[in-house]
Amino acid sequence: MKQEIKDLLTGDLFIPKRSNQLYVNRTNQIRMNNLRAKTKRTIKAVIDKPLDVNRTVLLKMLEDRQEIIRSEQFLLGAGFNFNFYTHSSVLDKEKDIILYFVYEISIMPLENKQYKIYRNERHN
Repeated sequence: MKQEIKDLLTGDLFIPKRSNQLYVNRTNQIRMNNLRAKTKRTIKAVIDKPLDVNRTVLLKMLEDRQEIIRSEQFLLGAGFNFNFYTHSSVLDKEKDIILYFVYEISIMPLENKQYKIYRNERHN
């Protein structure tokens, strides 16, 4: 005689038909997977949404060009958030120049609060 187990979503008791069955039916399994995915998306949204906005702003500015130069105020006015980027790389240790990236787009600080924005060749 098989032992009853609790459905992970509803808590209903049932006798599993397979040794790895955790839900009464496929619908409950799908609902639980969707809830887990939604929770994950909600947690990640705090970072993912600003990153997506930054990428969209930069791509809109670049249009079909390979590189542009824009001021900090212009970028801020367009909705760019300097607190969010995907990664960074030290370009020149002596001059303390850091290259920032938003996915495939590079952002290099210049003098007078100007920024050179260009597509990273490795991603084209």
